[in-house]
Amino acid sequence: MSGTTDIKLLAKIARMYYEEDMTQAAIARKLNMSRSLVSKLLTKARDKGIVKITICDESNRPYQEMENYLKKIFGLSTVIVIAEAQEHSRHEIALEAGR
Repeated sequence: MSGTTDIKLLAKIARMYYEEDMTQAAIARKLNMSRSLVSKLLTKARDKGIVKITICDESNRPYQEMENYLKKIFGLSTVIVIAEAQEHSRHEIALEAGR
């Protein structure tokens, strides 16, 4: 497979998966390849920058830096910083802390 063909195939598979919401199995059937190959090609598309995934979570943006800092200094695997207590009842805070 040439470089141009490779890029076109990666882009085609990525479009089918991300834009057309086809399953990897459906793509595999349509393109006559294994589902595991489709999975590997989707990973390759991300690695080559053909697919870029952006997560837009504006609700947590102000706290992200603080969460990362707390994880680092305390060696934690997960940290969730929530808004000030005045904005939420104790019950809401307890529910969030229990997640």
